Amino acid sequence: MSFKLNFPLIAALIFVSLQTFGQCPTNIDFETGTTSNWSYYAGSCCPVAVSPSPALPNRMSITSGTGVDPYGLFPVVAPGGGSHSLKLGNDSVSNHAERARYYVHVPTGATYSLIYRYAVVLSDPSHTSTMQPAMTIVASDSATGTPVPCASYSYTATSSLPGFLMSGAGGGPVYYKPWTMGNMKFPGLGGHTIAIDFTTNDCGFSGHFGYGYVDMSCGLFMNEIITCAGTVSLSGPDGYQSYVWKDSATFSTTYGTSQLVVVTTPTVATTYAVIVTPYVGYGCVDTLYTRVIVPAPITGPGTVCIGGTATMTNPVPGGAWTSGSTGIAIIGGSSGIITGMAAGTTTITYTIGGTCVSTMAVTVTPCPSLSAPFSNKDEALTIFPNPNKGELMVNLSSAINATAIITITNLIGVKVDEFRINTNENTRLKIAYPAGIYILSTNTSQGRLVERLVIME
Repeated sequence: MSFKLNFPLIAALIFVSLQTFGQCPTNIDFETGTTSNWSYYAGSCCPVAVSPSPALPNRMSITSGTGVDPYGLFPVVAPGGGSHSLKLGNDSVSNHAERARYYVHVPTGATYSLIYRYAVVLSDPSHTSTMQPAMTIVASDSATGTPVPCASYSYTATSSLPGFLMSGAGGGPVYYKPWTMGNMKFPGLGGHTIAIDFTTNDCGFSGHFGYGYVDMSCGLFMNEIITCAGTVSLSGPDGYQSYVWKDSATFSTTYGTSQLVVVTTPTVATTYAVIVTPYVGYGCVDTLYTRVIVPAPITGPGTVCIGGTATMTNPVPGGAWTSGSTGIAIIGGSSGIITGMAAGTTTITYTIGGTCVSTMAVTVTPCPSLSAPFSNKDEALTIFPNPNKGELMVNLSSAINATAIITITNLIGVKVDEFRINTNENTRLKIAYPAGIYILSTNTSQGRLVERLVIME
């Protein structure tokens, strides 16, 4: 004998920002009062199987006003979320499933996260967990479908859910969880588009229901800021009643008590804490952190010899290396390995966040071991282009037409390759060596010819 499961599930999610979008994504917050610019799916359970659908009346509907949910007595519009929210599903007994999806592009140059709100109301008939009404919240990379780590949440009807209270609405054991806030982080996803899915479903026996409410705001909370300006703006997430900004080490210094504060840019990377207090009855006090990253000095040798290599380093990860004069020295954009090309001085630059730079002068001098001539009087070994990325032409000019053996060694004399070419002909090569300096040599009737080969990243 089956019995009724009441599953009103309320969830409101709010995108919050330390750095808001330049222009609010259209209707991300439902403040047009319509369901436009969201993607909707409808289907059945269990398991949940949905397909694209228009916004169906009474299954994907906009809420407004001061009404409350009849089971959990929560507002039908998310507190602090504007004048409208989305109701996903309904309390009609069936085996329906609904999904609402919004695509959000994560900016580059920082780490961002999403703060969301939810409240849940469940009536538990003790079905097996796979047949229970439920609500799931999932963030995934829209290009690959790969779920974002630690950004998937599922709420399934059961009396043992932590943090739930007994409802007085009747109709069987009904449990609810008041408005609560959670956090999804998006490390390493700058430049990616994230699909945020909200899914509700009834039970698999068509006798019990589940539904929820969704709301989002206009931005992303920035967990890291890269700056080289004199001051930096710190902005807490939307939707809280109060904010207190503190130093994260001792919490003894207060920087401000508003959502937005401006502080002097620190001289070293510094983490700030913001203590956020929700409106009464809508969650617990929480502490969030954002880190301000500033440029740091480059470390490495100030001199490198022609044909020699060295590694430049910087304690701030994720930057890009460039050389002011690639004729004097080249440097791997991500590795920081510098290679001397010709005598002179060049400026090595390390750029973070696209705008903040650290620089260092590096002087290239002749290396004694490579100071011998690279060609004989009547013969020459030529490589072009040089430097290159592994695709090149080799030409051995000579007074006679013959076959020659070309040997390639690294700078410490270890042979890495050998091939035959015809003199006085351009020979095309495609090689896959690690970036660096190599020595091409051949023995002729007039002696030994040597040429330096530079492979770039």
